[in-house]
Amino acid sequence: MQQYIKIITGVTAPVAGEKPVTAITDTEQYTGKVTWRPGFAQDGTFAANTNYTAEITLEPKKGYTMSGVPADFFEVEGAERAENKIDSGIIEASFARTAVTANRKNITGVTAPVTGEKPVTAITETEQYTGSVVWSPAIAEGESFADNTKYTAVITLIPKKGYTVSGVPKDYFEVEGAESTENRINSGIITARFAKTDAAVNSKNIKGVTAPATGEKPVTSITETEQYTGSVVWSPAIAPGGSFAANTEYTATITLALKKGYTLTGVTKDYFEVEGAARTANAENSGIITAHFAGTDAIRVSEVTLDRTSLFMKVGETEKLSVIIDPLDATNPSVIWTTGDAGIAVVDSDGTVHAVGTGRTALTVTALDGGKTAVCTVFVRTSVEESGDDGQEADNTYPILNGQIPASEGHGLWKEQGSGAWKFLKDKDGYAQKEWLKIGEDWYLFGDNSIMITGWSLVNQTWYYSGGSGAMLTGWQFINGSWYYLKPDGSMAVGWLEADGKWYYLRPDGSCLINGVTPDGYRVDGNGVWDGNEK
Repeated sequence: MQQYIKIITGVTAPVAGEKPVTAITDTEQYTGKVTWRPGFAQDGTFAANTNYTAEITLEPKKGYTMSGVPADFFEVEGAERAENKIDSGIIEASFARTAVTANRKNITGVTAPVTGEKPVTAITETEQYTGSVVWSPAIAEGESFADNTKYTAVITLIPKKGYTVSGVPKDYFEVEGAESTENRINSGIITARFAKTDAAVNSKNIKGVTAPATGEKPVTSITETEQYTGSVVWSPAIAPGGSFAANTEYTATITLALKKGYTLTGVTKDYFEVEGAARTANAENSGIITAHFAGTDAIRVSEVTLDRTSLFMKVGETEKLSVIIDPLDATNPSVIWTTGDAGIAVVDSDGTVHAVGTGRTALTVTALDGGKTAVCTVFVRTSVEESGDDGQEADNTYPILNGQIPASEGHGLWKEQGSGAWKFLKDKDGYAQKEWLKIGEDWYLFGDNSIMITGWSLVNQTWYYSGGSGAMLTGWQFINGSWYYLKPDGSMAVGWLEADGKWYYLRPDGSCLINGVTPDGYRVDGNGVWDGNEK
C-alpha cells in the first residue's frame, strides 16, 4: 500500500498585497496546480479583508495514483480547512480572511520637536498597530532636543493581528507638526521631517528700560528685538499718566513675548540684564524678569520765598509769615527760622512773628535741604498817638532850616515840671527855648515856653515827629494806625520813597499807602510796596 505525502507545501495563507502562488512545491509523488477564488486586487495580489479558497489539483507522477487516498487526507499549511474526496487529488483549502489594510492615517504620539524636551521613542498605540520612533540626528539617551536643529523621525509601524500595511498608498500617513511625511506603497515605514527647532533666546540685554528718574514717565514696554517683545509693570504702581516719585525704590517686572522661532528653553537662571538695575533676576527657562532699581533722587529745594518781605508791627503784635518752597513737591520741605535781634522780634517754627521791642531786624528762613534762604525785614515801633497838649506847632522863626538840623549841642540838666513836662537848663543862657537842641545822641525840640515838645511839629513848613521821650524820630514809624517815614534829618517824607531797594508811596499827610493805587496809577501791596504793576 502506498504511503502518500499528505502535507501540501508551497501554498500558505494568503496575505493581502502579496502575489498568489499557482503551483505547489513538487514532491517525488506529485506536482500540483493552484487556482484561487474569489479574484484578486487590480495589481494581481491578494485583496485585504477577503476569505480565499485555494483549489489544488494534484498530478501524480509516474508510478503513483490517487486511488486509495482517504477522504480529507491532505493538509495545507495555514488553511483553516482542507478537503478532498476519497481517491481524489483535488483539494479545497479554505483560509481565514486576509488582514485589513491599516487605515488609521494619523500617527499620534509624535509631535514636532521642541527645544529642551525629551524625544519619544514610540508612537501612541492604536487598535491597528504599534510603532517605534528613531530620531535623526541621533539624540543620546536621556538628552533633549537641541535648539535650532532640523530633526527627522523614522517611524516603523507594527500591524496588529488582522491588520496589514499591504494596500497602504504611497505617502499615506500623517504626523502632526511634520513639514513632510513619506511612506512607500504597502509600507509602514514612515519618514517625518520637522522644521528647525526654536533657537534659544540669547539676547540677554533688555533694552528700553532704564533706571527710574524722579519726575520722568515710566515705560510700559521694552525695545523690540528680532527675538522678543516685552511688557513692563512697575512696583509700587504708578497711576496712568503719572511719573516716578522721588526717593522711591522701584521694581520692574518685564514679561517677554517670544517671536516665532525662539524659545526660552535653555535660558539660565538670572541670565538677563537691565541697564541701570541694581539687581536682575529670572528663573531658569523663564522670560519673566524682575529688575530692582536703586531709590530715585530726592527732589531738592531750589528756592525759598516768603509771602512778605517786610512787616510793620507794633510791640505786642503777631503776624504770620508763609513760606513758599519751590518746587512744591520737594522731598524735604522743612525749614528753620532765625532772628537777627530777639529783642525786637522772634519767630515760631510755623512762621508766627512776635513783635518784642522797637527797632528793625531781619527774620531769615532757611531750607534744611540745600540751605536756600529768604528774608523778611521787620519794623517794630511802639504805638504813638498824636500828641494833644504836648504837641506844639512851632512858628517859622525857629532856628532850623528845612532839610537841616542845627549843630548846637546842649549841656546842662533836665528839669521836670509839675505838670509832667520837661525843660532843659543849659549850662549857659538858661532854659532851651524855641530851638532844636542835640542832647547826647538825640535831637529835642523846645517851644517858646521852654517845654520839650512831643508828637508832631511843623517847623519851617516841614513836619517832624518827637517820640514820647521827646527825642526826634527817624526811619519808619507806626503812628496812630499808619506808617510814616522820617528821613535821617527827621523830616517827614511824602510822595514816592525808595527804601531798602523798594518803592513806597506816602500820601501828602505822610501816611504810607497800603493795598491801593497811587495817584499816578501804580499798585502797592499789603506792605505798601509797589508790586511792579500798574493798576
